[in-house]
Amino acid sequence: MKQTIRMNMMEKLALLTREEKKSIEKSLLEQFIKSNLWIEPTTIGITISHGFEWETRNIIQFLWEKGKRVVVPKIYTADKSMQFYELRDFAHVIKGHANILEPNPSLTTSVAKEDIDLLIVPGIVFNDAGYRIGFGGGYYDRYLMEYNKTTVSLASVQQLIKDLPIETHDIPVQYIVTEDGVRETLSF
Repeated sequence: MKQTIRMNMMEKLALLTREEKKSIEKSLLEQFIKSNLWIEPTTIGITISHGFEWETRNIIQFLWEKGKRVVVPKIYTADKSMQFYELRDFAHVIKGHANILEPNPSLTTSVAKEDIDLLIVPGIVFNDAGYRIGFGGGYYDRYLMEYNKTTVSLASVQQLIKDLPIETHDIPVQYIVTEDGVRETLSF
């Protein structure tokens, strides 16, 4: 069921024109900036987007300009874990798991989970309670199990659906930033 929902949404997002995608990304950036979610945190976790995902380099650049410490995840497939590293320059990334850009551990510094104040969680499909379907690896759900600070996701309104299968290991996000603004989820 999750796989079908994931694939259907990925196909839908892939049909967006370049102009439509750029317009949504511009709105997501504007809504994120207008929100107060990024103001108080000093350390913010975010992935470097790839493929059809919403562009995050513009958000990372904005956060750097505001003096925030930006941390990005590296995937460790052997134990299916993630570790975040401080990123100060896009030159300090390498292609990692599934060709996703990740921090180069030899050029970046590891950051403990408890030092991350805000975590921007990727996803493909979301419901009103903040539950999400990601890319299927479960890396973020495992990471979020012991993460007790603020979580937010960036999503187009077309990625929000009513009925989403929820499993016991699924962890919802607290906020979803869409083109229309910031939604506090029902789980918060």
